[in-house]
Amino acid sequence: MDFVSGKMMMALALVNNLQLIAVEPSTRPLENIPDELLPHFAAFVPNQVDQLLLDPARSAQISTVIIGGAALPPTLRHKISELPNAWYATYGMTETLTHIALQRLNGPDRQSRFHCLPDIYVRLDDRECLVISTPLSATPVFTHDVACVYSPTEFEILGRWDNVINSGGVKVTPEMVEEKLAPLMEARLPGRSYFVAGIEHATLGQAVSLIVEGEPLPNEMMTELEQELRLRVPGLDRPRQIHFVPSFVRTPALKIKRGETLKKVAR
Repeated sequence: MDFVSGKMMMALALVNNLQLIAVEPSTRPLENIPDELLPHFAAFVPNQVDQLLLDPARSAQISTVIIGGAALPPTLRHKISELPNAWYATYGMTETLTHIALQRLNGPDRQSRFHCLPDIYVRLDDRECLVISTPLSATPVFTHDVACVYSPTEFEILGRWDNVINSGGVKVTPEMVEEKLAPLMEARLPGRSYFVAGIEHATLGQAVSLIVEGEPLPNEMMTELEQELRLRVPGLDRPRQIHFVPSFVRTPALKIKRGETLKKVAR
């Protein structure tokens, strides 16, 4: 068990006297689990949730689901909002040892932002990144997550500080552009993974670029996608370039490794 996320699940099971079901990392983690053995509690990353919701009736049999590891696309949030069981987004990292905040994604108690667990407080540093005070750390935990803090116990994550693009002197947060693109990408390229990043540019320094997993589109479809991008994302936020990568580089937990994937982009 090499990752903190797995150790956290082990701790949760021990504290709550739960039976653990261990499976190999996969985009379809429930594939080999019969209905009668479906767990009451499960943790997934967004890439897995995307596959789970192809069979919403089966995923709804899990009493409580938590999601972490990456930002949750708006299209998945909408699908989750209609499910009857309890779904939560989580926030935490290796340095905090466990989750420090939850956000209910559906039901009458649905929340629009993260709420800290007891005795945990947040603030911003001069980069506008989240700083966490938790009893599990002797010193504050400084993150690279750009955030909006609404109170010492409520916050929203806007993106990663180290992903910020400087395009012509204007700072662009890729994750916010990705959220604007979500409806278009779901309609035009359903099921394809994508992200926004800065690609070196002679005059802008960095050009806002859309990186898409899979084979390039035919010319006609490519032209239509570019036209819709101009309509839906005006101004400097709009991707100036579109690059296709046959397969993204991912961690064992299926999170996209943006930096290593960008190395595969044809220059």
